[in-house]
Amino acid sequence: MKRIMKSILLVMALAFVSVAGLSVSAKAAAITGLKQTGASTSSFEVTCATDLNTSYYALEVSTDQVNWTVKDKSTDGSFYVGDLAAGSTYYVRATGFADYYLKQPVATVSEVIDVVTVPNATGAKLTQTGATTSSMTYTISGVSGANMYALGSNYSFAKSTIMAKGNSSTLTASKLLPGTSYNVYAYAGRRSSVGYEAWPSYDLAADYSGNTLPGKISKANFGVTTGFTNIDTYYWGVYTGACDGVVYRFQNKKGKTIRTVVGESGQSSNGTISNRITNIGGTFYKVSVAPYVTCGTKRVYGEWSPVKCFAVTSNVKWVRKVSQKKMKLSWKKVSGAVKYQISISTSQNSGYKKVTTTKKRTAIVKKCGKKRLKKGKKYYIRIIPMIKSGKKYKKADLYYTGYTTFY
Repeated sequence: MKRIMKSILLVMALAFVSVAGLSVSAKAAAITGLKQTGASTSSFEVTCATDLNTSYYALEVSTDQVNWTVKDKSTDGSFYVGDLAAGSTYYVRATGFADYYLKQPVATVSEVIDVVTVPNATGAKLTQTGATTSSMTYTISGVSGANMYALGSNYSFAKSTIMAKGNSSTLTASKLLPGTSYNVYAYAGRRSSVGYEAWPSYDLAADYSGNTLPGKISKANFGVTTGFTNIDTYYWGVYTGACDGVVYRFQNKKGKTIRTVVGESGQSSNGTISNRITNIGGTFYKVSVAPYVTCGTKRVYGEWSPVKCFAVTSNVKWVRKVSQKKMKLSWKKVSGAVKYQISISTSQNSGYKKVTTTKKRTAIVKKCGKKRLKKGKKYYIRIIPMIKSGKKYKKADLYYTGYTTFY
């Protein structure tokens, strides 16, 4: 009988387990509901359920799930652990006790979960690598310990301002407006295996001002604003949305690209980009433009605009003969042109009357509309080169306009 009693006592002794030096009865209920509730670059917060008859809760922390150390205790099941490494993973478990000194265990150890701290994003780099009319793509680099990334449109990390989020360091923000500039902020986070995401509240990985591509530029929204035929220099204006610049494509009448010019970046407050282009006079060109956005070391181009025909003659000479009440015009040949239409007006921007259409490079002007030329009057002249397209003739959209006073 004594041997049987000793065996029972031995079994009961083995029914106690040691948890980091804390003895807990195997018959007691286990702590439940352990979860991470907060994090910074050097700390984390966790809570556990408090539905057991437990006065004190102890939290043990480990980096390898072998060696455990009590790091915090509480009466309400909430824990805070600091002085940790940024962007790191730790393992935690909780136990319940009846006394402050953790000598009287009343609840067994909880399940083990992993917890994470926020990565330190100091020195991170954000680079725009792609753009469409409705999206921007960015790559975030230089963040140790991050396995989650986000793009935001606000300095403070909040769900309402997040443009994109994922476990890749390359993210695309979509559903954006075309030709629009955005201030983009990048955040670096770390996700635990149980799904908790540790994000900074406002500390950014990097910030960047980027653009979506504008839509196709209409024919009405680009052209020559000022031209100097004597030095073969022309200022082009392109009205577009936010972008880093435009590229100009010059083609001959058969559509072969002769030259492309990448416009200087820079945009006026009214959305118009202005560029200076030289050495394009004297040739009939089909000109189209496309916006671009700079993405890292490359340019991403938008659609080409409809074509505008540019053909500006040079070396225009006026020989005025008041006695005969006429003027003789002459000009230099425009390569590719087969005809020239001459028009005249007393106003620079309207009221032009056709004088003649000629294959020659000279014309006699005697009248402005039905009225004969008048001494002391200023007249504006347009010389419009034309090409043959099939059986029809096509006029240049951009051409020489000059003026003189008849005296």
